[in-house]
Amino acid sequence: MTPGERSCSVAVWFLSRDIGRAIYLREVHRDDGTGHCAGCRSQVRWTPHPCLLRQLADETLSRLIPSQRGRDDH
Repeated sequence: MTPGERSCSVAVWFLSRDIGRAIYLREVHRDDGTGHCAGCRSQVRWTPHPCLLRQLADETLSRLIPSQRGRDDH
């Protein structure tokens, strides 16, 4: 595992301790309609959407919320 992968793993772990964190980041770091992140406006240069924070929030939620099973799965 690379240092970058470890950092992302720690961030997902942190966000998963309180699901509200990931939900908040998803709400703030959304597409502003121009393909840029609305939550990263403080940057000198516009950040393309999805930014790293949005990607981490999405990853966290996808791990915590199980996908629906088909009707044949019991």
